[in-house]
Amino acid sequence: MSNNKNTKKRNEEENNFKTIHKMHEEHILCVKINFINSIDDALYIIESFLKDKDTSNHLICTTNAEFIVDAQKDKEFKDIINNSSLSLPDGIGILFARYYL
Repeated sequence: MSNNKNTKKRNEEENNFKTIHKMHEEHILCVKINFINSIDDALYIIESFLKDKDTSNHLICTTNAEFIVDAQKDKEFKDIINNSSLSLPDGIGILFARYYL
């Protein structure tokens, strides 16, 4: 009974999180980028990772244009970025690529 209650609570928290802190995942040349609305949202997401008792590690990438180019030649590097907990855009080039590609 307790597990069911915890699962329900976790699902509610996840839905609230997605509603309040909009995070939109896109792929640029098959590399994951999480676009968020504000720095406050990013900090909230990172704080939630730190408070998460169920997992011990989270990888956060600050993905820039060079990462995307390198990931085209290095599958392992691309997998690291794509499997990260959070892949934040790093640089105006990534923001422009979102609209032009």
